[in-house]
Amino acid sequence: MAAAKSGAGGCDSGGESGPGVFSKFPLKFQLLGTLLPTAPVFHGDTLTAYSEVIAKRDADRDDAGVVRFRHWGVKHDGTIVFEGEREVLLKRRSHWGRAAPDGGGR
Repeated sequence: MAAAKSGAGGCDSGGESGPGVFSKFPLKFQLLGTLLPTAPVFHGDTLTAYSEVIAKRDADRDDAGVVRFRHWGVKHDGTIVFEGEREVLLKRRSHWGRAAPDGGGR
Protein backbone atom coordinates (compact mmCIF):
# COMPACT_ATOMS: atom_id res chain seq x y z
CA MET A 1 0.00 0.00 0.00
CA ALA A 2 1.19 3.51 -0.64
CA ALA A 3 2.38 5.62 2.25
CA ALA A 4 0.49 8.77 3.08
CA LYS A 5 1.37 11.80 5.13
CA SER A 6 -0.80 11.89 8.18
CA GLY A 7 -1.67 14.86 10.36
CA ALA A 8 -1.71 14.58 14.13
CA GLY A 9 -4.11 11.80 15.02
CA GLY A 10 -5.12 11.36 11.39
CA CYS A 11 -5.73 8.04 9.76
CA ASP A 12 -6.73 6.86 6.36
CA SER A 13 -7.02 3.13 5.97
CA GLY A 14 -6.48 3.29 2.20
CA GLY A 15 -5.96 -0.06 0.53
CA GLU A 16 -8.67 -2.49 -0.56
CA SER A 17 -11.58 -0.97 1.31
CA GLY A 18 -10.93 2.62 0.30
CA PRO A 19 -10.25 5.70 2.40
CA GLY A 20 -12.01 6.44 5.63
CA VAL A 21 -13.26 2.96 6.43
CA PHE A 22 -12.24 3.43 10.05
CA SER A 23 -12.58 6.41 12.39
CA LYS A 24 -9.49 8.54 12.87
CA PHE A 25 -9.89 8.37 16.65
CA PRO A 26 -8.71 5.08 18.18
CA LEU A 27 -10.92 3.28 20.68
CA LYS A 28 -7.88 1.55 22.15
CA PHE A 29 -4.19 1.14 21.47
CA GLN A 30 -3.83 -2.63 21.14
CA LEU A 31 -0.07 -2.69 20.85
CA LEU A 32 1.68 0.53 21.63
CA GLY A 33 4.69 -0.02 19.42
CA THR A 34 8.03 1.57 20.00
CA LEU A 35 9.35 4.26 17.70
CA LEU A 36 13.06 3.64 17.46
CA PRO A 37 15.51 6.44 16.67
CA THR A 38 17.73 5.59 13.72
CA ALA A 39 19.71 8.82 13.25
CA PRO A 40 20.40 12.01 15.23
CA VAL A 41 18.17 15.08 14.92
CA PHE A 42 19.42 18.59 15.55
CA HIS A 43 17.86 21.97 16.23
CA GLY A 44 16.75 23.44 12.90
CA ASP A 45 16.22 20.09 11.14
CA THR A 46 12.96 19.81 9.22
CA LEU A 47 11.16 16.51 9.84
CA THR A 48 8.31 14.86 7.97
CA ALA A 49 6.35 11.98 9.51
CA TYR A 50 4.73 9.23 7.43
CA SER A 51 2.19 6.54 8.27
CA GLU A 52 1.24 3.48 6.28
CA VAL A 53 -1.48 0.94 6.96
CA ILE A 54 0.23 -2.44 6.65
CA ALA A 55 -2.53 -4.75 7.92
CA LYS A 56 -6.10 -4.77 9.11
CA ARG A 57 -8.30 -7.44 10.63
CA ASP A 58 -11.62 -7.90 12.35
CA ALA A 59 -11.79 -7.31 16.08
CA ASP A 60 -13.73 -9.26 18.71
CA ARG A 61 -16.48 -6.66 18.44
CA ASP A 62 -18.70 -5.81 15.45
CA ASP A 63 -18.26 -2.03 15.61
CA ALA A 64 -14.46 -1.97 15.26
CA GLY A 65 -11.40 -3.40 13.55
CA VAL A 66 -7.71 -3.66 14.37
CA VAL A 67 -5.33 -1.71 12.13
CA ARG A 68 -1.54 -2.09 12.11
CA PHE A 69 0.44 1.01 11.12
CA ARG A 70 4.06 1.53 10.14
CA HIS A 71 5.41 4.98 11.05
CA TRP A 72 8.67 6.64 10.06
CA GLY A 73 10.20 10.10 10.07
CA VAL A 74 12.50 11.63 7.48
CA LYS A 75 14.88 14.57 7.82
CA HIS A 76 15.09 17.25 5.12
CA ASP A 77 18.11 15.46 3.61
CA GLY A 78 16.22 12.16 3.21
CA THR A 79 17.68 10.43 6.28
CA ILE A 80 15.19 8.23 8.16
CA VAL A 81 15.38 9.35 11.80
CA PHE A 82 12.79 7.08 13.46
CA GLU A 83 10.61 4.10 12.58
CA GLY A 84 8.23 1.69 14.23
CA GLU A 85 4.86 -0.06 14.17
CA ARG A 86 1.70 0.00 16.29
CA GLU A 87 -1.80 -1.48 16.35
CA VAL A 88 -4.99 0.33 17.24
CA LEU A 89 -8.63 -0.61 17.62
CA LEU A 90 -10.63 1.76 15.41
CA LYS A 91 -14.38 2.20 15.17
CA ARG A 92 -15.83 1.25 11.79
CA ARG A 93 -17.41 4.02 9.71
CA SER A 94 -20.67 2.03 9.64
CA HIS A 95 -20.90 2.53 13.43
CA TRP A 96 -19.97 6.22 13.70
CA GLY A 97 -22.42 8.08 15.89
CA ARG A 98 -23.56 4.94 17.71
CA ALA A 99 -22.79 4.19 21.36
CA ALA A 100 -20.21 1.50 22.06
CA PRO A 101 -21.62 -1.93 23.03
CA ASP A 102 -20.15 -1.55 26.53
CA GLY A 103 -22.24 1.60 27.08
CA GLY A 104 -19.28 3.92 26.58
CA GLY A 105 -19.30 7.09 24.52
CA ARG A 106 -19.07 7.39 20.77
